[in-house]
Amino acid sequence: MNILAKEEGKDFLEENLIMEISSQIVDEQLGLLSQKLKFSAAAVDLERMNFAREKLNYLQQQYVMQQIFTGKRQPSGITGSFLKLNKKLQILQSSSSEALSMLDEENEEIEEIEEEETCAELQDDAWLGFFKGFKILSEDEELCLSENKQCIDISDYDPKALDSLLHAGVRCFTFDLFKGTGLENQKNILRLRENELSISRESGFPVMTTLFGMLSPRLQFTGILEPADAIISLEKGHALILTYRREYSIHSSATIVFVNARFLIDDCKVNDFILIGPTIQVKIEAIIKSELHCTVMEPGLLRSRLPVRFPGRCNRTSVSLEELEDITFAREVGVQVLISYTPGNRQYYGELNKTLSLLNCEDIRLGTRIVINEIKEEYDEDLNWIADSYDVFLLELTMTQRPDECRDREISEISTDILELSSGVVNFIKKLYDMRKPIILNASLIAERRLFVHPSCLNEIFFYPDRYLFRNGRTENSFYFLFLQNAYFKQLASIQFARPFYDKSLTGSDTMARSCVATAEENDAQAFIVYSITPDMSITISHFRPSAPIVFVTDIRSASDYISMYHNIILLYYSSQDTDINHAESSYRGLVYGLAYLKSRRIISKDKKVVLVYTYEEGAKFPDRYTTFKFPATDFAENLKKVLKCILLWSRVNLGVEEKRTCALSV
Repeated sequence: MNILAKEEGKDFLEENLIMEISSQIVDEQLGLLSQKLKFSAAAVDLERMNFAREKLNYLQQQYVMQQIFTGKRQPSGITGSFLKLNKKLQILQSSSSEALSMLDEENEEIEEIEEEETCAELQDDAWLGFFKGFKILSEDEELCLSENKQCIDISDYDPKALDSLLHAGVRCFTFDLFKGTGLENQKNILRLRENELSISRESGFPVMTTLFGMLSPRLQFTGILEPADAIISLEKGHALILTYRREYSIHSSATIVFVNARFLIDDCKVNDFILIGPTIQVKIEAIIKSELHCTVMEPGLLRSRLPVRFPGRCNRTSVSLEELEDITFAREVGVQVLISYTPGNRQYYGELNKTLSLLNCEDIRLGTRIVINEIKEEYDEDLNWIADSYDVFLLELTMTQRPDECRDREISEISTDILELSSGVVNFIKKLYDMRKPIILNASLIAERRLFVHPSCLNEIFFYPDRYLFRNGRTENSFYFLFLQNAYFKQLASIQFARPFYDKSLTGSDTMARSCVATAEENDAQAFIVYSITPDMSITISHFRPSAPIVFVTDIRSASDYISMYHNIILLYYSSQDTDINHAESSYRGLVYGLAYLKSRRIISKDKKVVLVYTYEEGAKFPDRYTTFKFPATDFAENLKKVLKCILLWSRVNLGVEEKRTCALSV
């Protein structure tokens, strides 16, 4: 027994020692990896901007609240520090990016644009006299219509357009890590954060967006050519180098091509054949410094992101080194949501979670990408565990009638097709919707009029998705789709809301959220304001797909990592550092801050209604009260206090449950 105990103790010590050694090795390797890939510069700049953002948010909040309650246009206590911080922010932004070194010129351009908009409004008013019952739509109004439905890929978007997108209200962004973790992606992320700071300074309220990354695919593809839509003809005998060096991921050419296959190259041998795309075959002549020097044996056309097939002996079960780099990069720049290129099998999902745990990234939400019109009915059973396992879902569409690439000929006419989904996919999307997991749909093919939605798939395309992803800057296509989606959405929402409802929640929060949405539709409310610590009620209201925006007021800053992926939710950070005030006063100030934000954004005006959702009982985790508030012309803070006192008085008189929860007061 003693011998067995000693052996068990020895094994336990060895296991602990191995774990310590492995953790030390991992930390050292991550440090070397960060230095090699030059993550540290971007991480330091982002950390400095986050610190500046916290200072700015606190001072802006103090400025707004003091302006509301005292009526002073320039509160004396914070004006000096507010101006000093603005100067520091200008220095910070100019040092971290070349784009914001021209802030003065941008401000002049903004003033010129505002003058042009004022003239355009006057012209519109004149024209409206001739066409009664019609409204002249401008580009800005189109943007405002779609502000809370878009998700923009900043990897492909014009950096100059980010400012206008944030001004219009877009709060969900993504970037493609297949294009590398190099300077381009780092610049895009820094530029987005800098624009957030810039617009926060202009508007007087914090601007916080959700940014998620798409992992490099474990499947092998060629890199992006220059330009991305280039087509290069490779003849027999042409010399070609296949490399894993990520600086070529967006700079591939006819002589050197990036392939995300670092963990497969070691298994390759001289004289092996590799297939690129449908026709190109290359033979490995030499392996020099883990780069494959090849000769083209079968000619063909080289394009961006062509599939690459390595010899069958290559090990494809381990996590790729590109994925490790992507996760490390995401951790350094503060991205908390990552999308896997494919759901894979249970073994792949388990390995990916183990990798996140090993890299101390347990808090990262893991999503997956699924091409929904490619799934065959025999794979329907796998959709159940995929829906249960992943947190976020990016739904993609593809053309079933593809060009005949095997013959390497170009088709001049753009092919079109009807989009139909299998019953398994329809049930899968409905299950994701019921589980309240974010659904993001890449609707580019529909926007380009290459796919036309079959009437049986309207809910899955136009109602269930929370956001719609657009990867290029062709705004005319996105406008077409978003107007189409808006028209279908109104019809589908009314049909869905008329169906019988069963509350599956344990606390009755579903019934309350549905009542909030019904009240908003009956009273034509312009927005919801939800003051809560946790985002659960905002997500539940979003589940019922209201047309009005949901302003989630909270002091939990980390909620911005994912909350804007949900339908119509806008995060408004409100710091509740004052611990001397009671729960009722804290709720009141949070709601007032939300109303001030809506007023500044011109979402509400005189006599417009807002649904206020808040927690009545101190210590409760979820909001348990809501009221309809009619926005007055003046003194909205004082009128809101009267409404809340009215509700408090009614609650003490022990009225019915519905009368406790609703109090509509016209002021």
